[in-house]
Amino acid sequence: MKKFTARLDFLAEKFGFTFPEEERQALLALDNPGKPHIGNLMVKYGYAPDKDAAIHDYINQARFRSEYLRPEQAIAGILGAGGIPVLAHPAFGSGEELIVGRELDDRVRRLIGYGLQGIEAYYSTFTPKLRGEALAIAERYDLYVTAGSDYHGKNKLVVLGDTRLHQAKELPAGLLRFLEATGVQAMADS
Repeated sequence: MKKFTARLDFLAEKFGFTFPEEERQALLALDNPGKPHIGNLMVKYGYAPDKDAAIHDYINQARFRSEYLRPEQAIAGILGAGGIPVLAHPAFGSGEELIVGRELDDRVRRLIGYGLQGIEAYYSTFTPKLRGEALAIAERYDLYVTAGSDYHGKNKLVVLGDTRLHQAKELPAGLLRFLEATGVQAMADS
């Protein structure tokens, strides 16, 4: 919540965008408030023409470096907690940046050096080409394969659980190994 309120404070300080206290409290009462919620509020009060412009042109200007972890720190923390570090939506960088080809391969190899064990290949907005590239990297480096929708609530067009996994003719070996490693094998068999 600290980062969320810091974003609201940033918008007030940098652009003069203020919201009634009851609106702020309503956002804070949500289960998982985020940029889309603030964007919708900005549209409501005429600060932006639409949610995407609000996020891209204003909200994303807020930088909170002290709250960011380096990839090696995140991977070490996940491993230390007994988890499996997986690179989520690997082709997407900051903002609208797309990471593919040699650059993606280099990124994954660097993260493997820190202990990365998996890569998300089935993702709600991946094209077949992006999915294929992630699957090829997983196979090349013997990584686990995961699937995710990136659902963050009703403020996005993403549907809860839409991983595009249904498009697979058969489940990749890396996904089956991941399910087994996490104790979810029974679900894969049904």
